[in-house]
Amino acid sequence: MTAVSREVNAAVAIAARDVVKSLKSVGSLVSSLAFPLIFVGLMGETIAQNMGAGLGYNYLQFMLIGMAVNTLFQVTIAGIMNLVEDRQNDFTQEMYVTPISRYAIIFGKILGSSCTSLFQLAGLILIALSGVLAWLAHIMPMTYVVDLTRAVYYWGEPQYHNVVLYSPALDMAVVIAYFCVFAVLGVWLFVRAETNR
Repeated sequence: MTAVSREVNAAVAIAARDVVKSLKSVGSLVSSLAFPLIFVGLMGETIAQNMGAGLGYNYLQFMLIGMAVNTLFQVTIAGIMNLVEDRQNDFTQEMYVTPISRYAIIFGKILGSSCTSLFQLAGLILIALSGVLAWLAHIMPMTYVVDLTRAVYYWGEPQYHNVVLYSPALDMAVVIAYFCVFAVLGVWLFVRAETNR
């Protein structure tokens, strides 16, 4: 076995360990879908619906590309941070005594975290293409608050019907309903937490 093939095998083994470790982490898998759902689904669709028409380009496509690059970057950095965790668990010491270079270790970590980030990127693309985004915008409280604000601001103006999405009565009803649900839920969770103390 040549020195180059030994280094490549070591890097691939370290990368495979990180991928398996990531796949065994339920929190990592849930966050792979939750992160794009929250940022692109909830916030992106709401922003696109509220101010996207005035931008002159498709805001969701703009946000999706930015989120894809950000996802790859963040997960790769998180993989390198796992190197610090491995050092605290003395796994790094075991790798350092093997006959491989430090470069193979770092390259394996980067390769493993990059492969892991592809799972999150797949979640991001799945959420973006599934058609869930438009549905999510209708359940966001902020959609109705912003629409109610626009209705008050543009009342009596000629562009009122181009800017306001729903009737002010519907906006107000939804905001009041959300307030009641979250107030009751918040009080119930607080009382439950204080009782269990």
